[in-house]
Amino acid sequence: MLAVSGALDLKMGGPGFYLMDVVNENVMHYFPKEKYDAADFRRMVYLFRIRAAQDGVFGAVDCPDGGSVMARRSRSNTPLQALNLFNSSFVTQQSELFSNRLMKEAGDRPSAQANLAFRLFYGRSPDAFEEKNSTAFLAEHGLQAFARSLFNTSEFLFVF
Repeated sequence: MLAVSGALDLKMGGPGFYLMDVVNENVMHYFPKEKYDAADFRRMVYLFRIRAAQDGVFGAVDCPDGGSVMARRSRSNTPLQALNLFNSSFVTQQSELFSNRLMKEAGDRPSAQANLAFRLFYGRSPDAFEEKNSTAFLAEHGLQAFARSLFNTSEFLFVF
């Protein structure tokens, strides 16, 4: 997801990161982050996972419960996952970064923006139906709303 925005350097290695704000009093308290910076645009393998708390981005997306040990996890898909992704501050921020990239690289023509977005998101060009509807969506709702919708598509989220 993060490589699409263009804000991420994809080098491997480096420091871990939190999706939580950490407050250290006599014990550490963890609160889901509301704002993210470039240090948070990392692959999930570098995420420091807090067992006792769910983060605001991936907590609803079938993230395993770090507090329990299980031989096998069950799979679940719920409407809350889509709502969480669509409305999260992280996806909103990534959508803004991606829409800025599309504007910079594809200009202000909706068809060029849709074509570039599909190439970056899915590694392919849109078919005629997708291009027509994407162009209409861009004209009516704008680039950032289009980017948010792409982040929530099955083709982007799941490997089939």
